[in-house]
Formats: sequence, C-alpha cells, structure tokens
Amino acid sequence: MTDVVLLVFSETSDCRFCGSVKETFEHLTCCCTRLPTDLQRPTFDTTDFGPNFATLGLVEVSCDQIQYKLHNSQTSQLSVSPWSSDASDWNHVWTDGSCAYQESFWDTIGAYAVISNTGAVLSSGCVRHWVLSSYSCELWAGIAAWAHASSPLVIHSDCKAFVEQTKIMLQTKQVDKEWPHQEWWNVFLSLVLLRTSTPESVLRCEWCPAHVLEHLPVEHISPQVAKDFHTTIENIRWNRKADRVAKQVLFTSNKIFRNTEDCLAKVSAWHLWIAKVNSRVSELSKKVNTPQSHNGQCVHVENIPQTFVAIEDLTVWHNVDAFARLLPKWQWFPSHDDFSWRADFPIDTSPSKFVNLTLDDWKVGLDFLTKLSWDPNPSGKTSYIELAYDAWHKGFHFPNTNPNPKCYATVIRKICNQSKKVSNLALYPGTQKSGCSSRGKTLPAGYITANALLSSLALKSLAVVVLKGRSQKLKEWEQPF
Repeated sequence: MTDVVLLVFSETSDCRFCGSVKETFEHLTCCCTRLPTDLQRPTFDTTDFGPNFATLGLVEVSCDQIQYKLHNSQTSQLSVSPWSSDASDWNHVWTDGSCAYQESFWDTIGAYAVISNTGAVLSSGCVRHWVLSSYSCELWAGIAAWAHASSPLVIHSDCKAFVEQTKIMLQTKQVDKEWPHQEWWNVFLSLVLLRTSTPESVLRCEWCPAHVLEHLPVEHISPQVAKDFHTTIENIRWNRKADRVAKQVLFTSNKIFRNTEDCLAKVSAWHLWIAKVNSRVSELSKKVNTPQSHNGQCVHVENIPQTFVAIEDLTVWHNVDAFARLLPKWQWFPSHDDFSWRADFPIDTSPSKFVNLTLDDWKVGLDFLTKLSWDPNPSGKTSYIELAYDAWHKGFHFPNTNPNPKCYATVIRKICNQSKKVSNLALYPGTQKSGCSSRGKTLPAGYITANALLSSLALKSLAVVVLKGRSQKLKEWEQPF
C-alpha cells in the first residue's frame, strides 16, 4: 500500500524539513534542525515536566506533589480551645477561603483565614483536599473559627452555601447526606453539640457580601453607603482583610513545588507550538496518494480532508471547519434547540451611583445581554472575553469604554455584578466565576457557568488571536478588536 500523507506525520518518508532521517513526531519536536524560522521551538527547559512532555505534550508531576495533592486536611489536627460555659457575650469573626488554579488538578491550592473584630488573625493556613474548591476552603475556615472559639460566636462569611447549610445544621442538629465533605461537617456538628445542647444559643452564621466597593478605601465609605449595599463598614473592612490573608497564604504555598503560573504559561506555549507544527505539516501534506489493493484495484478512502490552513494564514473568512480542527473544544456547531434561555430583565433599571459604570454603557450592556440566548447547563462556561468579542461583532459598542477586549470584558462583568443588586430577575443563567475557563479556552477575566449562543464571526476573531499566542493575562488584551 502506498503512503497516505495527511493530518498525521509521515512515518515512511524522510522529514520534509531536513530530509535527513525518517519523519516522526519525536524527530519534529526534539531533533529536527531545519524547522522554518517561524516554527522554532520554545527555548525553556522541558525536563521538569517529565520524559513524555516534549514528544506527547503530557505533563507529569513528582511523587511528592502527588502525595501532597492526595492528602486531606485533618480535623484531628485542629487546635480546639477550652469552652467557657459562663461566657455570655457574643464574639464576632470574619472568615474567608480562597482557591486557585482549579483548571489544573495537580496544581490546585487552597487557603483560609479567620479575623477577629479587632483585625487580629486568629487562624490561617493551607486547605488540602483531593476535590478542593473555594467551597472547601470556606467550610474549613468556618470550622477553624468555631474550634478556636471559647464563648458564643457569630461567624461572618461571604459564602452563601456555607451560611445556609450551617443554619440548617444548627436548627436540625443533623448533617444532610448530600452535602460535600461529610467528615468535616460531622466534626463541626459534633464540636457544636459537645459545647451545648442548644446550638443556636452559642453559634450564629451570617452572610456578608464580598468585594464591595473595592475601588474605594474603607475610610472613604460611609455607614449609609455600606447600608445601601446591604452590609456594614465592619463587614467590608474585615472581609477584605480575611481575603488578603488567605490569598497571601496561597501565594506562599504556590512556591512549594513549582511556580504554577510559570508552569502553566510554559505548558500553553509548548502546546501552541505543537499545534503550529501540526498545522504546518498538514498544510504541506496536500498530495494524497490513493491506497492500492494487491490486485491493482483502487481502494476507496472516505473522509480524507483535502485542504488545510496553517495557523499563520488563518483569517475569519476561512470555513469554520478550519477552526474546529485546531480548537475542537470550542462550540463551533451549537445545537440551537439547546439555547432556549433568554433574560427577562427590566431594562429601565439604573446601576448604583457608586459603581464605576456610566448609564450609557449600562444600557448598551443590558440591550446586548437581554438579546442573548443561553444554554443554562451549569457545566457550560462562557468567558467574559468571549462575550466581549460577541458584543463587538454584533454592533453593541460601549460609548464610554475603550474598544478593546479587556475593557469590554470588564464592563460586561460589572454589568452582570450590578444586575444582581438592582433586580431579583436574572440577567444571565448560572453563576459568575473568577479565573480562567479551562475547557479548551484558557481566557482571563472570569466566566459564567452556562453556554451563550455566540456568533461564529466573534468566535473566529477570538480564535485567530488565541492561536497566535495571546497570553492568558488580562493586561495582554488591551489591543483593539
């Protein structure tokens, strides 16, 4: 049978670049010295990622890091303060949990902090669990706060799930079997019941909003302004400090095995380079020799792609198939029947006068988002960068915002935030998440847990930028659309 040179690398002919040895994937990624100048390998050392990284793009981790990741924080290691049954005054603490790099299982890290009403750090540290999440860290912070207490306590947390579940636990003296982290919850309940038979007489849990008026120092916020945002000066001050302390612990723990941001940036750069090599080889593999049977009769071969587009030649005018081959996890072929959710949001509302958002931009954003169709499946992810490109290409231009992806993504995120404060009706399905979406889309500025029906032109415009190496950092997206 004669050779078929297609999307795969040729295994039976000399390297098309250097012509000196048999062409294999390993030769192209490791050895070939005659690659085109625009396909030069990344210069960083790949040995830290394991022996299979250079040839397969598979990142391996050390045994030490595996042991660390699979170890859970133990409630038996919590320091429990003696309980004073005579104390009647309520103490107040503010808790916060923080989690980072959830898009990379082995690199996910978590931390917590407990702050007193004088600003003292009562407890802080790392949180470890093999299914670690922000919720895990918030729960651990609450348990640590109660373990540290020696008298009646009010826990102020910005995690609604933790607050509501704690209230149910105190009322029923039970832990729902559906709640995650059963062992942690059971220890929490046991410690409450050891101290009193009437839990609600010694422990309360109250929700406080997070990230309120972050652009203003606490000293510039009046009690009335805080009240307008359904919170207090004390909540804002100590929630901010709990957040800072938890993130500082995260920053420190990030250095335990490797610099995660540096690692992920290198992995992304290498994967992008492999995609470019694949694209170039595919583009050069235009001649397809037809396989022949032993008796000379032609054998029919189905579904062989006849044309390929190199990444550097890709434009928004190319067919969607050319993009789907390079970014297969993107929604290039959505089923329109799934996108049945539309916002029933009052467009006559106005944003808070304290938010850095003009009324004109607010109206354009509402017009765009209320006309958007969604698939509300919570496993979906639509980044604000995607929404920025979609708004721009559909003609929704913010008059008081610089025309670049960073500024558009930021203003759309602010509008989504404000919508929760000015109306009980939802402007979008799902919830807002910070960080990067990871289903093939490592994009900054956060995302919404649902799939929006985006225009193919917007997706192609975004894909062209991503494939040409735009960084995950939001500051790198200040160039005009």
